[in-house]
Amino acid sequence: MKDTITMQDIANKLNVSKALVSKALSNKPGVSAKTKEKIRVVAMELGYSLTPAKQTVSLSQTDNVAVLLPRKFHEDLEYWGIVLQGIEIELQRYGYSMIVSTIDLEESSVGQLPTCIENRKVDGALILGNIPSSVVSGVQMYGTPIILVDSLNMSSQFDHVLTQNFGGTYEATKLMLNNGFKRLAFVGDQSFSWSFSERLRGYQAAITEWNNLHPNTVSSQILTGIGGDYVSEGFEEELIKYLSKDSNPGLVAANDPIALNCLKTAEEHDYKCPEDFSLIGFDNIAKAKWNELTTVDVDKNGIGKTAVELLLKRLQEENRRTVQVMLSTSIVHRNTVNYLSDH
Repeated sequence: MKDTITMQDIANKLNVSKALVSKALSNKPGVSAKTKEKIRVVAMELGYSLTPAKQTVSLSQTDNVAVLLPRKFHEDLEYWGIVLQGIEIELQRYGYSMIVSTIDLEESSVGQLPTCIENRKVDGALILGNIPSSVVSGVQMYGTPIILVDSLNMSSQFDHVLTQNFGGTYEATKLMLNNGFKRLAFVGDQSFSWSFSERLRGYQAAITEWNNLHPNTVSSQILTGIGGDYVSEGFEEELIKYLSKDSNPGLVAANDPIALNCLKTAEEHDYKCPEDFSLIGFDNIAKAKWNELTTVDVDKNGIGKTAVELLLKRLQEENRRTVQVMLSTSIVHRNTVNYLSDH
């Protein structure tokens, strides 16, 4: 297998000239934004280094750091607002300022590269969530050091901060199983985000492990039609149908807003928690505490702090091996789980 990917390989893949690829990757005029984006994406897919030594990069320190995140994250103050707070506090400790830019995931990523990146006004970039790969490669093209946070992009080219999504839901599900629950459901669409899919995977692993040790003792299903920022028309009916089948069902929600939606919907149909059903959330946002929701705590400040620490190390040592940091979670016991047994 070929070790080094060249511009000619990219040109052959796209059936264009090597000169066009060179102009696009060097961000020279004469190439449309759409073509540049297509070439950057293919370059990343093939594993081409977008920051060759000959590329001109400003060496002056700006004392600024760009933070890129999906626009909808900027509205989620209970989770991402705390992550941003952690980033800002840690940057200030080291004399840096934060420049926040939001990316509209509903629109084409063409033209959404922040001007602070294009004008080389930052020393590095923290990229939060599922920012399109074309935007990530655009930032990389300018030679800007990148730290990913909770991203679908699993490229080994980047340092990455993640939460133990799999392990957190695995432990939450085991809590239910160890306390006698025989019917469980995971609530949330795994397609909503990488973290949701990992949380579902942790739930399923715990169920499979339990049923291997205690064959066919626990039934499981997935309630869909709800994500981090939407609820489908049929979700309410599906939830109530699940709750009405028999006594003491358990729900493991993909995050706290989903858990709180379940709580509200169930109460509207005269189901009480934890008397009629039990419920565990994920993230430990402020509203979880107000509603006495048992949940999985995520170190949101720690996510921001760790991302900044990784960026500062990258700025000091550009060629160091990339790392993936997985932050642990813990269960916060409140009042939405009815313990059915002592085992």
